[in-house]
Amino acid sequence: MKNIFIVYFFTSVLCKSVLAQQDADLFHLKYSITPMKHTSGNDVLHELEANIKVPTILRKNYTVATGIKYESLLTDGQSLPMAQALHGTSMQLLFGRKLKTNNVLTAVLSVGIYSDFKDITSDDFRFAAGIRYKNQISEKLSFSYGLLYSKQFFGNLIAPFIDFNWKISRQLSLHGPFPLNPRLYYTIHPKASLSLFLKPDNSTFRLSARENNAQYLQRKQWNAGIGFDYKVKQHWTISIRTGASLRQRFELYDASETGVFSILTIDVNGRKRTPSYSYEANSFFAEIVLAWSLHQNE
Repeated sequence: MKNIFIVYFFTSVLCKSVLAQQDADLFHLKYSITPMKHTSGNDVLHELEANIKVPTILRKNYTVATGIKYESLLTDGQSLPMAQALHGTSMQLLFGRKLKTNNVLTAVLSVGIYSDFKDITSDDFRFAAGIRYKNQISEKLSFSYGLLYSKQFFGNLIAPFIDFNWKISRQLSLHGPFPLNPRLYYTIHPKASLSLFLKPDNSTFRLSARENNAQYLQRKQWNAGIGFDYKVKQHWTISIRTGASLRQRFELYDASETGVFSILTIDVNGRKRTPSYSYEANSFFAEIVLAWSLHQNE
């Protein structure tokens, strides 16, 4: 589902004149840690993510943009079988158009390589696409809905969503797509706010064909927690978040275990798969994010 989140962020940012009043991170760098336990002891999962988006065509009524994202999963020990380092890098293309009704229609394509990067082949590519329609109801409320699709190594994944950008009061606001990444903010200072958030993940990484018979590792989890955002200067924000990884699960499957259709993290159709390895636990996580946004401090 990582591709899904890439798609969402592209369909909600980039140009004030086209996608106003939305989250507008054109760059972010994120690092997070999650404790893990296995038979030989304790371990730590490290995650690094860097994402940059560049508008290439800016017009009054439409925007075209490109972007690149890199992410990695690293472990200190042997919690993830056969792989202590997994990587993903993707390219994105976005088109956003402002309609005569002041509503906005956006579409995005994303393609990337997700593997241990030991012997990359065409089988290591994942693909994602999405469409989103935004309805500006008032200055304080916009409503969006859309459908996101990702071609994963296990099969097909879709994520329907509805998105509120709602300034409930002077201090309270609701942003983000439900159930992909809703966030409830409480402003405690013009430069600082607290937030509650929910974020699912359903993603896959291909292992080496030469060493591991092109098996794939699937990760499923729901993260929920609290965050603190602080605007350090114009455009720049630091966010610190912590919470629980609910039902964190890593499963290793043979390359032939495909044909599955999933909605979010739930398999709804296709063959019943049997993993050759499975890890499941509830754990806390912590992360820090540095972001550059179009929004300015008022």
